[in-house]
Amino acid sequence: MVSSKNQELENFRIPSLLIMRIVENFRIIFNQFLEYHLMLTRILLLAICFCLQMPCEAKGIVGRWHCTKEVTEQVEMGYEKLSCSYKFKKNGKLIIKIEGETAISHGLYSSHFNHQRRGYIYIKGKYTICDGKISSIVKNEGVETYAVESQDYHWKTETPPSESVSEISREESYGMARSRILRKRLLDYHFLWDWDEEPYTVTGKELKIGERLVCER
Repeated sequence: MVSSKNQELENFRIPSLLIMRIVENFRIIFNQFLEYHLMLTRILLLAICFCLQMPCEAKGIVGRWHCTKEVTEQVEMGYEKLSCSYKFKKNGKLIIKIEGETAISHGLYSSHFNHQRRGYIYIKGKYTICDGKISSIVKNEGVETYAVESQDYHWKTETPPSESVSEISREESYGMARSRILRKRLLDYHFLWDWDEEPYTVTGKELKIGERLVCER
C-alpha cells in the first residue's frame, strides 16, 4: 500500500519537474528576447535621431554658397581672380571649390596670345552641426590641388605657332610646382575649410561662419 502511494507521488513529481524546466527555459528565452528587442529599439532610436538631427539643424545651410568679394580679397593664392564656393549636402557631406586665374603675356609671340594660369583646390569632407555651431571633418586625401597653364590665341591667321619642347616643359613644371604651393597656402587660411565648433548664422541669403567667412547664395 505504501509502495503504491510512493509510486503515485513519484509519477506526479516527474511531470512537475518537467513543467518547471519548461517554464524556466521559457523565462530565459523571453528575457533574452526582451534584451535583444531593447537593444534593437535603442539602435533604431539612435539612427532616427542621427538622421533627423542633421536635416533639421542644417536646413538653412544646405545648398550652394559663394564667398563674397571681401573674403576672397583676404586670400592670397597667387592669382588675379579668385573664387570660392561651398556645397553643403543634406547627408552631411561637404564640397569646397577654390579656383584662381591669371592672364600673362611672355615670349616672342606675346602680342598674339596670352597664357592663362589657373589653379584649382578641391576639398571633400563632412560637416556636423550642433547648437548653432559647425565643425568640418577633412582628411588629407580629401584635398586635391591642380594647376595648369594654357594658351589663349588671338591670331589673325588660322594657324597658331607650334609649341616648343621647352615651352611644354615649362608649362608642366609650372603645374607641378604650383600644385604643391596651393596645398601649402591652403594651410594659411583655415577659416575657409577647417572649422571646430565655429558659430554660424544664416540670415536670408547670407551665411556667416566664424568671424571671417561670409558667403552668399
